[in-house]
Amino acid sequence: MAVRRTQTGMTLLEVLLAVSLIAVIASMAFVGLNALVDARAITQEKNTELNRLNLSLQLLTQDVQMLHQASAATQVISGENQRLIVERLQYSQVSGLPSAVQRIKWEWRNSRLLRSTQDVLQPGYINRWNDRLMLELPLFSCQYEDIGGIANSSWPVTTEIGGDIPSAVVCRFGLQDGRSYEHHITPYAAMRF
Repeated sequence: MAVRRTQTGMTLLEVLLAVSLIAVIASMAFVGLNALVDARAITQEKNTELNRLNLSLQLLTQDVQMLHQASAATQVISGENQRLIVERLQYSQVSGLPSAVQRIKWEWRNSRLLRSTQDVLQPGYINRWNDRLMLELPLFSCQYEDIGGIANSSWPVTTEIGGDIPSAVVCRFGLQDGRSYEHHITPYAAMRF
Protein backbone atom coordinates (compact mmCIF):
# COMPACT_ATOMS: atom_id res chain seq x y z
CA MET A 1 0.00 0.00 0.00
CA ALA A 2 1.36 3.33 -1.02
CA VAL A 3 1.76 5.97 1.64
CA ARG A 4 0.40 9.32 0.62
CA ARG A 5 2.38 12.32 1.75
CA THR A 6 0.49 15.52 2.49
CA GLN A 7 2.20 18.82 2.05
CA THR A 8 2.07 21.00 5.18
CA GLY A 9 4.23 23.98 4.13
CA MET A 10 4.88 26.20 1.17
CA THR A 11 7.44 25.61 -1.48
CA LEU A 12 10.34 27.99 -1.97
CA LEU A 13 8.82 29.22 -5.21
CA GLU A 14 5.56 30.14 -3.50
CA VAL A 15 7.38 32.05 -0.74
CA LEU A 16 9.46 34.02 -3.27
CA LEU A 17 6.35 34.87 -5.28
CA ALA A 18 4.50 36.10 -2.18
CA VAL A 19 7.46 38.23 -1.02
CA SER A 20 7.91 39.80 -4.46
CA LEU A 21 4.18 40.56 -4.70
CA ILE A 22 4.26 42.26 -1.27
CA ALA A 23 7.35 44.27 -2.34
CA VAL A 24 5.61 45.51 -5.51
CA ILE A 25 2.49 46.52 -3.56
CA ALA A 26 4.60 48.29 -0.89
CA SER A 27 6.60 50.24 -3.51
CA MET A 28 3.38 51.36 -5.23
CA ALA A 29 1.97 52.48 -1.88
CA PHE A 30 5.19 54.36 -1.07
CA VAL A 31 5.13 56.20 -4.42
CA GLY A 32 1.48 57.17 -3.91
CA LEU A 33 2.08 58.28 -0.32
CA ASN A 34 5.16 60.27 -1.33
CA ALA A 35 3.17 62.07 -4.05
CA LEU A 36 0.48 62.87 -1.48
CA VAL A 37 3.03 64.33 0.96
CA ASP A 38 4.61 66.43 -1.83
CA ALA A 39 1.19 67.73 -2.91
CA ARG A 40 0.38 68.68 0.67
CA ALA A 41 3.69 70.57 1.04
CA ILE A 42 3.06 72.49 -2.20
CA THR A 43 -0.49 73.31 -1.12
CA GLN A 44 0.72 74.54 2.28
CA GLU A 45 3.38 76.71 0.63
CA LYS A 46 0.83 78.26 -1.75
CA ASN A 47 -1.61 78.78 1.12
CA THR A 48 1.07 80.53 3.19
CA GLU A 49 1.97 82.76 0.23
CA LEU A 50 -1.68 83.68 -0.36
CA ASN A 51 -2.20 84.40 3.36
CA ARG A 52 0.82 86.72 3.36
CA LEU A 53 -0.46 88.44 0.20
CA ASN A 54 -3.90 88.82 1.78
CA LEU A 55 -2.40 90.28 4.97
CA SER A 56 -0.27 92.69 2.92
CA LEU A 57 -3.27 93.85 0.88
CA GLN A 58 -5.35 94.29 4.03
CA LEU A 59 -2.68 96.31 5.86
CA LEU A 60 -1.89 98.43 2.80
CA THR A 61 -5.60 99.17 2.38
CA GLN A 62 -5.97 100.16 6.05
CA ASP A 63 -2.86 102.32 5.94
CA VAL A 64 -4.02 104.29 2.90
CA GLN A 65 -7.67 104.53 3.92
CA MET A 66 -6.88 105.82 7.40
CA LEU A 67 -4.74 108.80 6.36
CA HIS A 68 -4.62 111.42 9.07
CA GLN A 69 -4.78 115.08 8.04
CA ALA A 70 -3.78 116.90 11.24
CA SER A 71 -3.30 120.27 9.59
CA ALA A 72 -2.59 121.80 6.23
CA ALA A 73 1.08 122.08 7.24
CA THR A 74 1.66 118.34 7.45
CA GLN A 75 2.29 116.02 4.54
CA VAL A 76 0.34 112.85 5.28
CA ILE A 77 1.26 110.94 2.16
CA SER A 78 4.30 110.90 -0.04
CA GLY A 79 5.01 108.33 -2.61
CA GLU A 80 7.29 107.23 -5.33
CA ASN A 81 6.96 104.34 -7.70
CA GLN A 82 8.33 101.78 -5.21
CA ARG A 83 7.90 103.58 -1.88
CA LEU A 84 4.85 104.90 -0.07
CA ILE A 85 4.89 106.77 3.25
CA VAL A 86 1.63 107.63 5.03
CA GLU A 87 0.61 109.10 8.38
CA ARG A 88 -2.42 107.44 9.84
CA LEU A 89 -4.32 107.29 13.08
CA GLN A 90 -3.72 104.29 15.30
CA TYR A 91 -6.80 103.21 17.21
CA SER A 92 -6.92 101.79 20.73
CA GLN A 93 -8.03 98.15 20.82
CA VAL A 94 -9.84 98.79 24.11
CA SER A 95 -11.80 101.98 23.44
CA GLY A 96 -11.76 102.03 19.64
CA LEU A 97 -10.78 105.72 19.73
CA PRO A 98 -7.71 107.27 18.07
CA SER A 99 -4.73 106.93 20.41
CA ALA A 100 -1.67 107.93 18.37
CA VAL A 101 -0.39 108.97 14.99
CA GLN A 102 1.78 106.47 13.19
CA ARG A 103 4.02 106.93 10.16
CA ILE A 104 4.05 103.87 7.92
CA LYS A 105 6.44 103.20 5.07
CA TRP A 106 5.87 100.57 2.38
CA GLU A 107 9.03 99.97 0.40
CA TRP A 108 10.17 97.47 -2.22
CA ARG A 109 13.91 96.75 -1.86
CA ASN A 110 15.90 93.83 -3.25
CA SER A 111 12.71 92.02 -4.34
CA ARG A 112 11.31 92.28 -0.80
CA LEU A 113 8.24 94.24 0.24
CA LEU A 114 8.79 95.81 3.67
CA ARG A 115 6.30 97.57 5.94
CA SER A 116 7.98 99.84 8.47
CA THR A 117 6.25 101.70 11.27
CA GLN A 118 7.28 104.72 13.32
CA ASP A 119 5.37 106.27 16.22
CA VAL A 120 5.23 109.99 15.48
CA LEU A 121 4.32 111.33 18.91
CA GLN A 122 6.22 108.89 21.12
CA PRO A 123 9.34 110.44 22.65
CA GLY A 124 12.61 108.64 22.08
CA TYR A 125 11.41 106.83 18.97
CA ILE A 126 11.75 109.65 16.49
CA ASN A 127 13.38 108.41 13.27
CA ARG A 128 13.38 104.79 14.48
CA TRP A 129 11.66 102.53 11.97
CA ASN A 130 10.46 99.03 12.87
CA ASP A 131 10.79 96.95 9.70
CA ARG A 132 8.67 93.91 8.91
CA LEU A 133 9.10 91.69 5.86
CA MET A 134 5.71 91.24 4.23
CA LEU A 135 6.42 89.44 0.95
CA GLU A 136 9.17 88.47 -1.44
CA LEU A 137 8.05 89.82 -4.80
CA PRO A 138 9.67 90.25 -8.19
CA LEU A 139 7.54 93.38 -8.78
CA PHE A 140 5.86 96.07 -6.68
CA SER A 141 4.92 99.55 -7.83
CA CYS A 142 2.36 102.23 -6.97
CA GLN A 143 0.72 105.02 -8.89
CA TYR A 144 -1.24 107.90 -7.43
CA GLU A 145 -4.39 109.19 -9.12
CA ASP A 146 -5.30 112.83 -8.78
CA ILE A 147 -8.88 114.11 -8.65
CA GLY A 148 -9.02 114.08 -12.46
CA GLY A 149 -8.09 110.39 -12.58
CA ILE A 150 -4.62 111.03 -14.00
CA ALA A 151 -2.06 108.54 -12.71
CA ASN A 152 1.25 109.88 -11.41
CA SER A 153 4.35 107.89 -10.48
CA SER A 154 5.01 110.09 -7.43
CA TRP A 155 3.00 112.04 -4.86
CA PRO A 156 2.56 114.90 -4.18
CA VAL A 157 2.65 116.16 -7.73
CA THR A 158 3.20 119.72 -6.52
CA THR A 159 5.84 120.72 -4.00
CA GLU A 160 3.29 122.24 -1.61
CA ILE A 161 3.28 120.72 1.86
CA GLY A 162 -0.16 119.53 2.79
CA GLY A 163 -1.13 118.98 -0.85
CA ASP A 164 -4.29 117.10 -1.64
CA ILE A 165 -4.60 113.45 -0.81
CA PRO A 166 -4.72 111.32 -3.97
CA SER A 167 -8.17 110.17 -5.04
CA ALA A 168 -6.79 106.63 -5.37
CA VAL A 169 -3.60 104.67 -4.91
CA VAL A 170 -3.07 101.81 -7.36
CA CYS A 171 -0.45 99.22 -6.39
CA ARG A 172 0.73 96.35 -8.56
CA PHE A 173 2.02 93.14 -7.00
CA GLY A 174 3.95 90.61 -9.12
CA LEU A 175 4.18 87.15 -7.57
CA GLN A 176 6.95 84.56 -7.88
CA ASP A 177 4.80 82.31 -10.10
CA GLY A 178 4.32 85.05 -12.71
CA ARG A 179 0.83 86.16 -11.67
CA SER A 180 0.22 89.80 -10.88
CA TYR A 181 -2.44 91.75 -9.01
CA GLU A 182 -3.54 95.35 -9.27
CA HIS A 183 -5.00 96.77 -6.07
CA HIS A 184 -7.03 100.03 -6.05
CA ILE A 185 -7.36 101.89 -2.73
CA THR A 186 -9.41 105.02 -2.09
CA PRO A 187 -8.45 106.97 1.06
CA TYR A 188 -11.47 107.82 3.23
CA ALA A 189 -10.30 111.46 3.31
CA ALA A 190 -10.52 111.60 -0.51
CA MET A 191 -14.06 110.18 -0.73
CA ARG A 192 -16.61 112.70 -1.90
CA PHE A 193 -20.10 111.97 -0.60
